Amino acid sequence: MRLNSYEGKRLLALARGGDYAHAGETESIDLVWNPLPKNPTQKILDAGCGRGGTAAYIHRAGWGQVTGFDIESESIVRARETYPGITFDVCPVEQCESIGAAAFGIICCFNSFYAFSDQPAALRALAHTAKPGGKLAIFDYTDPGSFKDSPLGRHVELLHWHPLILTSIGPMLSDTGWSLETIQDITPEYTRWYKNFASRIHELKPKLIEECGLETWTYASNFYDMMHDTLLTAHMGGAIIYASRQ
Repeated sequence: MRLNSYEGKRLLALARGGDYAHAGETESIDLVWNPLPKNPTQKILDAGCGRGGTAAYIHRAGWGQVTGFDIESESIVRARETYPGITFDVCPVEQCESIGAAAFGIICCFNSFYAFSDQPAALRALAHTAKPGGKLAIFDYTDPGSFKDSPLGRHVELLHWHPLILTSIGPMLSDTGWSLETIQDITPEYTRWYKNFASRIHELKPKLIEECGLETWTYASNFYDMMHDTLLTAHMGGAIIYASRQ
């Protein structure tokens, strides 16, 4: 069982009440996007879009014309069926230049950057898709230095997680074609979101078991209880990173 899979994302979408696989659902989307310019004609890239709910919300809210991509093909099939007015592609992030070189004014990563196995390669590829001066917004988990020592950090599903290390993100961006603009610590918001989400998984137990099975519900409920505990004990946090294309 992996939550970063089609079945895992399906359970998360049911629990979140929409096709979102990131903390905060629409509240976090607004938090990230409100400082960014709205332009119905600008091109936007949602990197690691999952089932497409975030891309659809951004499009409906008028920020621009959104293209989403994800490595998980079943989720892209679902996104295409559910949101036919938006373009979705199956693509590893390292090959995303094939979607459109120098085409996008804004690129966003919603709780996807942590899962990129080679983050510098991902940033270089994303830079090649951005227009000169284009914006990058990364919304993700952070590692204050003790994440790998926490029970969550030792969890089998998280052995390949790479939460943001804020002291190194600036140089990494600079080396890959980006200029860091701001870092916004939103750990209190992450803690509140995961407290509410862990509670929701328990409240929706009968529905989620009926839809996804007892084994999947048990795995998810234990996982998100642990996620909330990890935030409470300051072994993990959350942040928004804004950068611009050099």
